Amino acid sequence: RMPLGSGLVAFTWAPDGSRLYGITGGGELVSAAPTGGRRVVAAGLGTSAATTARSLAISPDGRDAAVDISRCGEIAATELLTVDLRTGRLRTALRQTGEYATLTGWSPDGRWLLYWPQSICSASLAADGFPLYAVAAGGEGHPVRAVAQTLLYPDFLAWCAGRLIAASTPD
Repeated sequence: RMPLGSGLVAFTWAPDGSRLYGITGGGELVSAAPTGGRRVVAAGLGTSAATTARSLAISPDGRDAAVDISRCGEIAATELLTVDLRTGRLRTALRQTGEYATLTGWSPDGRWLLYWPQSICSASLAADGFPLYAVAAGGEGHPVRAVAQTLLYPDFLAWCAGRLIAASTPD
C-alpha cells in the first residue's frame, strides 16, 4: 500500500498511530489513514530547488507538524515551520541564514522544537557532533543551547519526566 502516494521526501506516524504524514517532492504535506483517504494538509513547503522540505515531526498531541526547510550551498539557510494539521496554517518557528539545521523533534510538552545547527554542510564535520538547540515552537524568542555537543542521532536523546537526557561529549 502507498496511502500517501509516491515521491515522498520524508514521512512519519502520528503519535497515536492513527495517521501517516509525509512531505512530497513537490512541497505538499499530506496525510492518510493506513487504509487510504489521502488529504493535502498544506502546500508550498520548500518547492524551489534550493529549499526542499527535508524532514518532519508530529507534535506529541498530534495537532501540529514541524517541517525542516534548510538548504546548503553558498548561503546556508534554516527555516523551521510548524503546520496546524487541522487547518494547514503555517507558522515560522525559526529562520536564519548562515546555518543549516537538522530537525530533531518536539519536546514532550509540545512547546519546543529541537535542532542541530551546522555552520558548514559537511557530513564529516557532522560526524564530530554539534550543539543541540531548542526554539519555541510558536516562533517567539530566540534559540537556546540545550546541550553543548551531541552526535546527530536522535537515538542519543531521550526524555524522562519532561527532562532531556543526552549522550554528550567533546570527543
